[in-house]
Amino acid sequence: MSSIKIALVGFGLIGKKHAAIVQNNKNVELVGVVENDKSLINNKNFNFRFFNTINELLKNEKIDGAIIASPTPLHYEHAKEILEKEIPILIEKPISNTSKEAYELIELAKKKKTKILVGHHRRHNNLIKEAKKIISDDLIGKIRSVSTVCWFYKPNEYFDKASWRKKVGAGPVSINLIHDVDLLRYLFGEVKEVFATTSPSRRGYQNEDLASVILKFDSDVIATMS
Repeated sequence: MSSIKIALVGFGLIGKKHAAIVQNNKNVELVGVVENDKSLINNKNFNFRFFNTINELLKNEKIDGAIIASPTPLHYEHAKEILEKEIPILIEKPISNTSKEAYELIELAKKKKTKILVGHHRRHNNLIKEAKKIISDDLIGKIRSVSTVCWFYKPNEYFDKASWRKKVGAGPVSINLIHDVDLLRYLFGEVKEVFATTSPSRRGYQNEDLASVILKFDSDVIATMS
């Protein structure tokens, strides 16, 4: 049986982790990486080819799937280009910068009958699976209310290393809180109402750095998030 040929878009911090995982899987072959920032390649010898664009990659390699690990503002553009070729993709969270872009990608995937997987990995953690079982089995009673606090320290170098983290869509809601929103969906069902407010970055960046959220679920559980 031939190996599954995978391409990677983006070779930053997360992209390098994906590359290592793919290369350690004997059933999968990393055939190419799209990255035009030469500083991320570090002039090392790799056993796969680098390409400057997705178009260049697709002209030179036949792939079975792709991983989108580029900066968040580029997710929509990169995912759309690959979906148009009916190639399944794994997109690092968040799926895109806006709900409009996310909707368009989902509709394109349906049209092309091609799968999208978004990298919400925490719900597969054994601790979370056990929590799900405890809640589903009513071992702690019927849950009515949930309080969530997610506070992250982001030093200046976090933003200096990747300037895209200063822009719209790269604040803590879409980059970090989105994991916890996904966990709440896994534990309590789909969200039917959202109330939220945000405050702009104290550092003067384009994104927010503070948000308060109320989520109401189909199960009538209400969650507050800071």
